[in-house]
Parts: sequence; C-alpha cells; structure tokens
Amino acid sequence: MFLGVVMRLQLDQQQWMFNYQTGYLLHPSIPTSSTSLCIADIGTGTGLWLAKLARELPPSTQLDGFDISAAQFPPMESLPSNITLQIQNALEPVAPSLVGKYDVVHVGIFCLNYGKSRSTALFMVLLSNLETIEPGGYLQWDELDIGNNKVVSSDPSMIDTFAGKLLGQLAAVTRKRNWDLSWIPRLNVLLAEHDLSSVNLYKYKLHNELVKPWTNNALMVLEEMSDNMMRLANTDEDREKALASREMLDKAYEESLRGVSINTEILVAMGQKPI
Repeated sequence: MFLGVVMRLQLDQQQWMFNYQTGYLLHPSIPTSSTSLCIADIGTGTGLWLAKLARELPPSTQLDGFDISAAQFPPMESLPSNITLQIQNALEPVAPSLVGKYDVVHVGIFCLNYGKSRSTALFMVLLSNLETIEPGGYLQWDELDIGNNKVVSSDPSMIDTFAGKLLGQLAAVTRKRNWDLSWIPRLNVLLAEHDLSSVNLYKYKLHNELVKPWTNNALMVLEEMSDNMMRLANTDEDREKALASREMLDKAYEESLRGVSINTEILVAMGQKPI
C-alpha cells in the first residue's frame, strides 16, 4: 500500500517537472486546432498528463490513456469526461479498433519499463504505437537519458560522492541484467528507421530551480529500488548488499543537503507518420 502511494507521488512529481522543464505537453509543432482530435497516452500511469492536456484542448478532444495495470489509475469521476483509461500491454498487438485511430500518440518515459531496449521489447512498443497513428499523425516520445546521469556538486572538494557510487551501482545492475540504455539518446534514429518523417530530438538540461526537487525525486526512485532489494534478498550476501545500498542512500541524501545533485537530461523525440 505505502509503496503504491510513493510510486504515485514519484510519477506525478516527475511528470510535473518534465513539463515544467520543456514548457509544453505536446510539442508546439504538433497541430492541435482540430476540434475532433484523438490522442493516446501510452504508459499513462496516474493519467496526469492527459488531465493537464484536457485543460488546453477543446472538450470534444478524445483522450485515451493506456497502461499495463490499473494500479495507478485515479477514480474516473475525478477526470474530465473526455478521458478514458484502459489496460493495455504495450508489448501485445493492438486491438483492431485502435489501428489508425489517433492523430497523436504520446509515449511517456519507458526507460525503466523495458530495459532490454534495443531488443524485441522496444521495437514491439514502437511498432504497436505506430499502428495506432493515422497517416499524417504524430508520435511524441518523452524520455529520460538515465544512462548518462551526472552527479554535480556545488562543493569542489566533494568529488567521490555517495550519489556517484549509487549511480555506479545502478549501472552495474543494468549491465548484469543486459539492459541496454544506449537507444535513449538515439530515439530520433529509431523513429527515422521506422519511416517517420520530420523527425526531431529535443534535449533539455535541468533549470537551476529544478535541480533540487529532481534530485529528491531520483533519490526516491533509488530508495524504492533499495527497498525492493531488501524485500527480494534470499541470502545473507544479498541482505548485506541491500543494507549497504540503504546506508549509501542515506549518505547520498545527506550529501544532497550540502549541494550534491543528480542531473538527468530530458529528451523529446517526435516524428510524423507518412500519408
């Protein structure tokens, strides 16, 4: 129960900061003047992105959110009437009724969902989403370049940081599980390889005022991972590693109070489906 609440908080905070940084929900080059737009949000989570978008577009716009589980969905009565939330595994073929339905498909931060990214999983996510876009429609994929996280300190003497060690530990886990994160800064290449036109990749470095809350959010994610390590530990060695990770996390939090931050580059890739 508590982990579910923490996850909701983390997701909503991350979404808010992402859009604060970019200054938009849909990229300004995507036309939204039509009163009969159909827009899909893949990996919708709490539906916050759609709820915010509903405030910017006419109520005649159809806004459909999809996620693998309804665990993060809010009560439907709390959402505008033109929003629907549905369960859909992005790795499975889309329903025939969704093929060519949407003017815009938005994919939101899949980097931690499908770590074996350059493998079949990523391409299935990409291809299934392309199927749902009508000819001439747009794909916007928001992502975090977590494979290139940076630790920054306002104190030049703090070079060997616990935050840096934690990120090193995370990198070791991704290597052990054969996760490949190199696709993230190459999203534009992947879209072009799948015949989208007008492909662009926009990169955003964190505003100064976002550095602190972004670091807190990153530590929240690492804390959840640490809790999972402890919960899944089956041997004394695994429990020792989990405890060491938790101690390192506590020290990283103390460092953050002294100006150490975790910076992540925000990416937005987009392209248009040929007519």
